[in-house]
Formats: sequence, structure tokens, C-alpha cells
Amino acid sequence: MKSKFRSFEDAKKFAQSSNIKNWKEWRLASKSKQLPDDIPSAPNTTYKRKWISWGDFLGTKRIQNNQKVFLSFGNARDFVQSLNLKTQKEWSDYCKSGNKPNNIPVAPNLVYKNQGYNGIIDWLGSKRISNRNRKYRSFTVAKKFVQSLSLTSSISWRVYCKSGERPEDIPSHPHVIYKNKGWIGYGDFLGNITDDGSKIPRTKIKFCSFTVAKKFVQSLNFHSRTGWEEYRKSGNRPKDIPSAPRDMYKKEWKGWGDFLGTGTLAPKDRQYRSFEEARKFVQGLKLKNTNDWKKYCKSGDKPNDIPKTPDQKYKKEWKGWGDFLDNGYTREHMSFEEARKFAQGLGLKSSTEWRKYTKSNDKPKNIPPRPDYAYKNKGWVGYGDFLDTGRTREYLSFEEAREFVHSLKLTGMNEYRELCKTDKIPKNIPRTPYTVYKNKGWISFGDWFGTGTVSSHKISENFLSFDELKIEMKKLAKKYDIRNYSDWRKFVASGKKPDNIPSNFDKIYLKEWKGIGDLLGTGQVSYRIIAKNYLSFKDAKPLIQKLAKKYNIRNTKDWNNAVKKGLIPDNIPHRPWRTYKKRKLNSSN
Repeated sequence: MKSKFRSFEDAKKFAQSSNIKNWKEWRLASKSKQLPDDIPSAPNTTYKRKWISWGDFLGTKRIQNNQKVFLSFGNARDFVQSLNLKTQKEWSDYCKSGNKPNNIPVAPNLVYKNQGYNGIIDWLGSKRISNRNRKYRSFTVAKKFVQSLSLTSSISWRVYCKSGERPEDIPSHPHVIYKNKGWIGYGDFLGNITDDGSKIPRTKIKFCSFTVAKKFVQSLNFHSRTGWEEYRKSGNRPKDIPSAPRDMYKKEWKGWGDFLGTGTLAPKDRQYRSFEEARKFVQGLKLKNTNDWKKYCKSGDKPNDIPKTPDQKYKKEWKGWGDFLDNGYTREHMSFEEARKFAQGLGLKSSTEWRKYTKSNDKPKNIPPRPDYAYKNKGWVGYGDFLDTGRTREYLSFEEAREFVHSLKLTGMNEYRELCKTDKIPKNIPRTPYTVYKNKGWISFGDWFGTGTVSSHKISENFLSFDELKIEMKKLAKKYDIRNYSDWRKFVASGKKPDNIPSNFDKIYLKEWKGIGDLLGTGQVSYRIIAKNYLSFKDAKPLIQKLAKKYNIRNTKDWNNAVKKGLIPDNIPHRPWRTYKKRKLNSSN
């Protein structure tokens, strides 16, 4: 990671050329490492003194909500009502259209709270009455009207309600409106009747026998359950045919295939081929992988006696997808010695040639395409040993390799990985030193790079005591002009830091740590230490409210001005909405 970022102007120029539209896209670009190293992930913090807004930085000219200037409520409402919008959805669509002026808020309920806002209907001027204030017909009158429609079920009722033909004084949810006012059930409300003609609740309607229902449904020639579901929702289903036959005919039920006459059985009731027969059939398909298998299953060509999940159905016989598909990927491989002997007989000169060979049809199935994975901890040393190319890698000793890496003056793993891709790291220096030198001297990457970051179990024996550290740090601060944490990080990266001083103090001297200012003698105190002196939320809240009243603090901007003027006591945080975040304190209360 580079120690310096671009200037604000150059960073801004880059941002506006990147076509990033908002801070969320910027954050995603940062997380996916699409931003150059000298462009900060949080420019609003890095360029705090010059920062205006994300709209300014990205060139979108978008203004933050707390900085927008909106029309007065009356003028804004007059404008909106001139649009002749009727519903919340129409308002939302208008806001998304790009035609809305910037001085009209998207959320008038928030902006004009306590300023005249009285609901979306008043805002739009549509004169629509809310459901709770609407006057409906009496239950008796409404029921008489609904029964004239000859609807057969609650489903057909919902379809009717969505058609737009329902009068506004007939409720779409009669079971709610007429609760305790005569409501019995949809059967009674819609006028569904039994054979004798008496009106009763739908729940007490007598359905025909399973045999009759089955015969009727099969006459409709549905090919699947989907066809039945569409028919059930259509409103054409006879009253004596249940909408949920599986629940109604539990004793006689044998599956949808039996009920619809398709012959399709539920997976649990199907008879499948033996494992050997199924495998022989599938291998004849010449499928390459599980993705091909899934596509085949969805194609409709798979026989019903071949399971979709053979790994579950044939658990006892299962040896892996490679074995089942016969694609060369099998779990049963030769021993390492046998595989190596075979590979060396091929006369291949590199791992590249090996990979080309594995893609051909010449490789035996019991030889893994990735021997480095298959034979890990089973004898694997490297491709030089496996292929007998004479290129078996011999690394420098840990001390020699570490000394070389120290000379590079690297600050982190990212720089090391990049150098490993070039010729600057010799081949006798491992790319994964923590693996090669495990139990051979390896401590940590901080030790490997010489940055001073070491494992915690080595801390006490390697570093100065805290009192000794304070004396030494003040000397270093004076000699190298170290004034803050940023200066310290640069000093660490220079390679001049003594080995008996850690690069991260807060992790080493947890109990004594009071901030970099304490070590350097600048007087700057760690925020963690400052926070200990803050009042509790319970005590801070009434005091903040008194301050707000005293200094006429109405919003975040007023509060920040009060902080700058020194009007806020030291036992109150400058950003209480962050400090007391868990207690849900915000700028509005």
C-alpha cells in the first residue's frame, strides 16, 4: 500500500472519469480492488478539508438531502397537485422518472413533518379516502350485491377485486370490515350453496367423493400440477371439487400423478434402476460434469427411473461424480509412487505439458489431473519431482531468505505478491514462506518483512517495556520529526524502526496505551481514552437537550457549529449520534 494518495484535485478528476454514480458504487469498487492504490477508499475522510459532497466529487452534481433547499410545503403541494397523480405508486414512478425538480422532496412525509403534511392523498390532491375513513355498505347490502356476481370462491373474489370493477363502498377485505358485524365466512358471503340450496359457510360445504373428483379432474386432461393450479385460480372449479384435494382426500391420496391421471409418481414412491444400471446408462450420455447433468435433468429426456440426485439415492454405492459420469475425475487413484512412476514415463518437461496431457483422452482415470491436491501430505514435493524434470526446487534457508526479503524493504503482503510475479524474487525464495518454513524459523509476516509486527507469543521477549518505549519514542520523534500516527507509519515503512519497538502499539501495550500523542509527547489522546470520560447516554441526553434549547440547536449543522465555538462540554462527545449509536440517539431527538 502506498504511503501517499493523489491530491484532492487529481483524485476528483479520476473519480469523475470512472463513471461511478454514487458512494455505494464507490464502496463496491473499493472492496473489489478496482481503485488504484493511490486513490483512497474513503475520500470524504482523507480530503476532509476540501470535501464538499459526493455529488461534487463524482461530478453527478447530486446534493445531499441535508443540504438541499426545498420549496415551502404549500408551494410544493401546489406543484405536485398540478401533476394530477392519483396514487402512491404514481408518485413513486414520477420520482423515478427524472422529471422531478430538485426542490421537491421524494419523501414529503419526512421533509414537511409538522409543517402541514397530512398524508399522501392530501399531498396529491386526489381526494381519495383512506380505507379506515371510508364508509362501506352494510354487511347485508354488501352481501346481496356480491352474491349477484355468482362468484364461486375466495380466489375468484380476489380476481374480481383486482379487475377494477368493484365499487369503492364494497370492501376488498370483507372479513376484516365486517368482523363482528355478521361475517361467517366466504361461503356465506359469496352465496355458495349445497345441493339442497341452503346458504352455508364455505367451510361446511360437502364435497364429492374422491373417485368422482378424480374422474372429473382427469377429464380436464391436465399434464401437470401447474395446469391444475391455474384452473383452481380461474374461478371455474365446481363448488363440490375441493381446491386442496390432497388435504381433503388424505386417506385415498396417492400423489398428483394418480389424481391427475399423468402416472407421475412422487420421488419417494418411484422404483429406480440399480446403481450399476443407472451408472451404465448415464455414462453413455458422455456428460462432462455436474452442470451438464443438471441441464440434462431439466431437459425432460431423463427417464423417471433414473434419480435426479443419484448421490443421495445410491449412498452406499456412491464413489463420486467422476465415477458416476465416467469423466476422468474419480476418488480412487493410484498410490503416489505408482502415479509418479507412470508420469515420469511420459517424458513431460513441465507442469504446463502435464496440464495439456490431462485434457487429452490418454490419461488413465485413476491418475488425478491435479496430483498436487490428490497427493498432498502423501509424498508430493513438486512437479519437478513428480515428472523427474530435474527441477526440484531447493529453497534458501529461512535466515538467508528472510535477510534477502528484508533488503527489499516491503511493507506488506500485497507488495510481496506483486513482486513474486516478476523476476525480482529469485526462484529459491518461496512464494508461500509460511508453508515452506513452518517449524523452521517462521514467526510472522512482520518478522519476514522486517516491519516489526510479530506474533503475540514473541512480544514480551522482543520489545521494550512501556516506560522504556516512551523514552525511546520521544527521541525518535525529535530526530525524525514524527508528529502523528501518519508520520509513524511512514517511519515504519522506511525500515529505520528499531527491532525492539513494535509497529502497532495498541496491540502490544493494551493496558498502558493512551494514544500516539502520549508516546510522542504531543498531548494528543486516543479517542478510546477520551470516550471513557463521556457521560452515559442516560446522563448525556437531558444535558444535550438543555444545550439545544440554550443555543437554539435545531439540526446537525447547528450542533457542529456549537462544537466549533467550544460551547459543548468535554464530557459530551462531538458526535453523540455515533457514540451512542446503540441507544438509537439521532439528530432529530
